[in-house]
Amino acid sequence: MEILSTGEKIKRARVYKGLTLKDLCEDKISVSKMSCIENNKIKPDLWILEFVSKKLDLDLEYLKKDVDEQLEENLNRLKNQKVFSHYEEDLKIIMDYSEKYNNYERAFEAMHILFQYYFKNKNVYGLQDIQCTYYDLYEKSYTEKNQIIYYMDIALYLYSNNEIPQCMNYYDKVIEILRLKKELSIEEKSLYSEVLYSQSNCHLMLNQYAEAYKIGIKLKDLVNDIKDINLKSKVYQLLANLSIRNDINQFSNYEEKSYDSFSLESYTVAKLKMSYAETFFQVDLKDRAFLYLEEAISICPKEEKYNFVSLHLDAVKILLDNNFLEKAEPICDIALNDAISLDDIRFIERAYYYKSLICMSTSKEYFAEMYMNLSLDSIVKFGDKEDIYNRYLELGKMYNKINNVREALKYFGLAISIESKL
Repeated sequence: MEILSTGEKIKRARVYKGLTLKDLCEDKISVSKMSCIENNKIKPDLWILEFVSKKLDLDLEYLKKDVDEQLEENLNRLKNQKVFSHYEEDLKIIMDYSEKYNNYERAFEAMHILFQYYFKNKNVYGLQDIQCTYYDLYEKSYTEKNQIIYYMDIALYLYSNNEIPQCMNYYDKVIEILRLKKELSIEEKSLYSEVLYSQSNCHLMLNQYAEAYKIGIKLKDLVNDIKDINLKSKVYQLLANLSIRNDINQFSNYEEKSYDSFSLESYTVAKLKMSYAETFFQVDLKDRAFLYLEEAISICPKEEKYNFVSLHLDAVKILLDNNFLEKAEPICDIALNDAISLDDIRFIERAYYYKSLICMSTSKEYFAEMYMNLSLDSIVKFGDKEDIYNRYLELGKMYNKINNVREALKYFGLAISIESKL
């Protein structure tokens, strides 16, 4: 993306044609005035632009577009852009120029879009790098709307880093802002519901189930105001999971409503059922847990290979967490075979890792070692330092468990060498 002021466009075209200022101006414009125009000290009158456009063979509309209009057009283009070629670079150019011309509102908007782009693509380092600049732009462009946008983004960032108490502080700040309003718009009601949903999820992350349920009760009265179908389904899913823990008689009602938005989307319904299975295991309702887990697997479309493997791996993790190894193994085998056929390295790594855990718990030490090393070979191809550090620790613990001290020390040592760089 190239952003040029009107003066810069004139100067570039003039130099390209080999004209001096005097050649360009003739007896129509003073040389000193044209110099000021080229150096962005004054804005040209329309008649001057018309004269210059003919003299330099430039399109008049192109010449009339100054920096501000170009930045606005490019930002709108990026908002609707589906192909992300130079996306990050273009957003940064818009931010830099907007700041240079003191348009902090536009710079803040571009920063918010960049933040969402990094977050969606799990660019942890990108998110870390922009924190200070984001706060600076938030202060320079302060409005109540921007304050809410900034708080919501930072809450997302903290949640992704598992900094749950700090995350909740930012959601609390948004709630305070909304509660001061006499009446909420439709969009603000939906936002209020979204924040309550996020707060309740935070309490779940901290195993504070009573607090999560209190907020869930508030959501029950607001859910009809939510226009976003996906958010409404998530809220009903949350209420269904909370009712399993707190009021089982309400579960069926919320469960059915959570499916309403996805009556034709079998994979999404399967994911919902899997989440209910996990909660049933957590409250020791094992029969219902197995029922929902089996239903989830049975309705997941086999032709949707990516979703099929993902759901099977989720099922394996739930079964391993609850120590049902015999039930986990055949499901893991299916997932591993399909992951290999998909040639998806992330799925393959997960399946190898789960196979290793299963073999280790069933005293198949040779196979446990083999699968764990295959998992390591996979994770080094896509994982970051923390992923590899954690896998080295796993290997160290595994070798220590089977009394292979030499290999245990080797992998613990490798973990320590990476730890200093984290």
